[in-house]
Amino acid sequence: MGFEPTVRCRITGFQDQLLKPLGHLSVKCFTIIATILFNVKFYLILILKSLTYIMAWGNILMEYLLITLAIQICQFG
Repeated sequence: MGFEPTVRCRITGFQDQLLKPLGHLSVKCFTIIATILFNVKFYLILILKSLTYIMAWGNILMEYLLITLAIQICQFG
């Protein structure tokens, strides 16, 4: 018989397993990627909203400081 095994595909075990179709892997990968992108989008929106609030408060603080400075300049001339 040469190099052919006497026990057909049962010696190491990995030959017994059937190949999985790529469709299942792709769907799983797509789900993982979609979840990651959703989370990234959520955090980016959260960061952008936070930056908007920070910029708004920064503008308010800047206006307050400029008005306070203008008042002091007018008082002490």
